[in-house]
Amino acid sequence: MNDEKWSADYFKESLRRFHPGLVSNQCAVERLILLLLGLNLRMEQDGGSLDFEYSSNLLKKGIEILRGIFGIFMPIVYTDSIYQHKYNTNM
Repeated sequence: MNDEKWSADYFKESLRRFHPGLVSNQCAVERLILLLLGLNLRMEQDGGSLDFEYSSNLLKKGIEILRGIFGIFMPIVYTDSIYQHKYNTNM
């Protein structure tokens, strides 16, 4: 996926093609963005390490997309992970 397509408008339009309800499902959109982040990891030119600058910029774009769609600051996935860790529950 190229950088131009990492926008809230693009995600809204694309998700509606699959199912209109996906755009209103915050957890599903968060998980999709995290999956796409994992699929778009890059190595440095020397091939020895992960390109953290690229990954960091992509993560920032993912957060901007979530804010653009849901107007949120802290995604549900992270909140659920913190809750599960703190209270040792399996949700």
